[in-house]
Amino acid sequence: MNKIITALTLYITFLTGHSQNLKLYMDQNTHKFGFKDPNGKTIIPAKYDYAGEFKEGFSAVELNSKCGFINTAGKLIIPLKYEETYNFNYGRAAFKLNGKWGFIDNLGKEIIPPEYDSVNEFSDELAPVKLNNKYGFINKFGKIIIPLKYDRVTNFSEKLAAVKLNKKWGFIDYTDKLIIPIEYESADSFYEGLASIKSNGKYGFTDKSGNLIIPPKYEAVERFSKGFAEVKLNKKRGIVNNLGKEIIPIKYDQVSSFSEGLIAVRTNGKWGFLDMSGTEVIPIIYENVSGFRKGVSKVRLNGQYLAIDKTDKQIK
Repeated sequence: MNKIITALTLYITFLTGHSQNLKLYMDQNTHKFGFKDPNGKTIIPAKYDYAGEFKEGFSAVELNSKCGFINTAGKLIIPLKYEETYNFNYGRAAFKLNGKWGFIDNLGKEIIPPEYDSVNEFSDELAPVKLNNKYGFINKFGKIIIPLKYDRVTNFSEKLAAVKLNKKWGFIDYTDKLIIPIEYESADSFYEGLASIKSNGKYGFTDKSGNLIIPPKYEAVERFSKGFAEVKLNKKRGIVNNLGKEIIPIKYDQVSSFSEGLIAVRTNGKWGFLDMSGTEVIPIIYENVSGFRKGVSKVRLNGQYLAIDKTDKQIK
């Protein structure tokens, strides 16, 4: 038994690693999709009307308005018979047949019959489903874990899901216990321990205990990434950290994410770079910039494209 499990684990690891190396491409003449290896060699010929990136060893493909799945060798594992499909997640993929949604396993067996009006991918081993305009959650075997009683839901993220009931949003756990009261105008999923919420027309962030770590005062916010989030106030943008401190002043027309310790900002139609303390380290004089990669940013100045380092020195 141990030998079988070990062999299966190695095989799955091989499939996953191999699939990550395959790159989706479109034939410019036929507009069909296929896959190449990192060296540009065609592994799976471009013959599909649509194809998705590989996930869990499978790619969702479409041909003549029918969908199925291929493996990394290009073999059609799950026949082209579905109206729509989602990627595999937690060993399940959603499919649409005769206008209804269900789930298959990685052998193509219909584990959950097509009976729902809509579904989403599995996350934390639960999937949102909709029937008769109400939402709930099922497990990988189709058992209803959280009753279909909500007006809207998000996927579970960091063990909580946002739910909407009577035009208000809150958060529940896996057992349908209400963790954060249903009192907000909108709510997003949790990322890095914080979720954006909307109250009285303004956005802020709550932690998983319902504490408003960043009070709702912004016109718009983005999700946290690596401890920072973009915020908008009085039509200007800046960056806050996960304690609500404004790291980048809210005075720019546009900001990007940090790349190699620097962030690009735009004001009066020009771009430059700040460091993580908000200090301008590269003057805001460029018509366009890219994020830094290996210490280099591609910029445009007076219509010419240049490459600069982090000290604003031109690289020739």
